[in-house]
Amino acid sequence: MRRITRATMLAAVCVAALLGAAGGAHAQNYIDTTRLPRAEGTRDVFVNPASTIFVTPGTVAEAAEVYRKMLADAGWQQYNRPFSSNPVDLPSRILEFKKGTQALSVHIVKAPAQGGATSVSYTAVLLETDLPFTADATDIEFSADRPYLKLVTAESVEATLAFYRKEMENDRTDEPVERAGE
Repeated sequence: MRRITRATMLAAVCVAALLGAAGGAHAQNYIDTTRLPRAEGTRDVFVNPASTIFVTPGTVAEAAEVYRKMLADAGWQQYNRPFSSNPVDLPSRILEFKKGTQALSVHIVKAPAQGGATSVSYTAVLLETDLPFTADATDIEFSADRPYLKLVTAESVEATLAFYRKEMENDRTDEPVERAGE
């Protein structure tokens, strides 16, 4: 009889957990982070569809504003975590965005040993719970873990309710995604 080591068992449990977490996603489109907007003069550090890291000229604050605008221009809506503060004078920034059912985390920090450049990391985020944002939403606070959504819209209460009724009805009628091997 073959003896299974603790390390082998731990590795098997980790793989099963990862496969279970990946398989639990609903019909979410996965982001290819290599195709997201970038300013001129960037240089790749790590490139992968799920996470891409590159360096860009300028300070952390400058990069945060550039990428906030570039992503907004590409249709991404920025949101903040509920009940959190977002100080702008920190040496690093984490920006969160959503576009339809896709979510993205952008981490911006001074790049070590890169001649004064700033590191930007795009990471695709799998949402536990997805709630839609109205197109004109501002001051968005969102958490997929709770779920929690708070936003400001210029639409009337009736129009906003109609939007959410339609979106939630569409969500209930979506076909389940088939996973490989099923």
